[in-house]
Amino acid sequence: MRTAAHWQAALLGLCRFNRIHQHYPGRWRICRFLSRHSGQLSALSPLEAQVGQATFLQLDPKERFDGLKTLINGLNPREPLINLALQILRPGDNAIDIGANVGYFSAVAALTVGHGGRVFSFEAAPPTYQRLQTLARRNLHQNVVAYHAAVADKAGELLLHLGPQNHSGTTSIRPLGEKETHSVTVPAVAIDDLLDSLPLIRLIKIDVEGAEMLVARGMERLLQRDKPYLLIEVTDSFLRSLGSNKSDLVAFFTARGYRVLRVENPVIPYEERDESQCDVLMVPPDAAMVGFSEGLVQNVRW
Repeated sequence: MRTAAHWQAALLGLCRFNRIHQHYPGRWRICRFLSRHSGQLSALSPLEAQVGQATFLQLDPKERFDGLKTLINGLNPREPLINLALQILRPGDNAIDIGANVGYFSAVAALTVGHGGRVFSFEAAPPTYQRLQTLARRNLHQNVVAYHAAVADKAGELLLHLGPQNHSGTTSIRPLGEKETHSVTVPAVAIDDLLDSLPLIRLIKIDVEGAEMLVARGMERLLQRDKPYLLIEVTDSFLRSLGSNKSDLVAFFTARGYRVLRVENPVIPYEERDESQCDVLMVPPDAAMVGFSEGLVQNVRW
């Protein structure tokens, strides 16, 4: 007789197969089947899930995006932001992940840059940082350095407002209103304060729920030294709640010679349209442009 525990184990086994074998013929059928059983999967406790060769993330299936979605699909090279990162990063490169959450982007970067590169991952929320430690401990190349800190324009402390368990990615230094579970004081750092200890940085990802302008102001020397590519989530209302806006953020980078693209498939020039939220790619002066690559999707092997 099949028990609930046996059924859950079978679903988890199928999830693992689906995460690891990205190019299995008919994989979409497995994804659809697992999505139909997402209710049972979301009832599971947090677990360490393999997402690549000897690389693990601690996932909470109750979280729809960084949890359940990743538990089922793994690291997805079809996502435009991930697709671009895979084209920008090369073996031996170094990357910074600001607002790393449990380490989804960091895992992609770590597997891509390999043993000769490093990924510096920053996460402010204490419980989420503890989960990020799984990736720092268990990744193929042992090349992830995790920091428990909010990244801002100067060192010190900041009050962090934590989001609900099923959407911890909303955690921010801006008040969350009804979505806030509680607040906690966390250490803050500016990237430029770490500059002497950082190698040449090729790519920076920033997803900090409105604090992007503070982060940018705190890394001016690194931008001048390394001229990295940047992938940034832009939400105008979040930026405004912390005293800036999307126009200010874009102007900060264009004044330094960056070209701004909207992350889609295909990538298009950024325009200040009325979108509520989007990802942008900042291309440094004289650097090569990149666009979505379908061929890359077929060749990625985690």
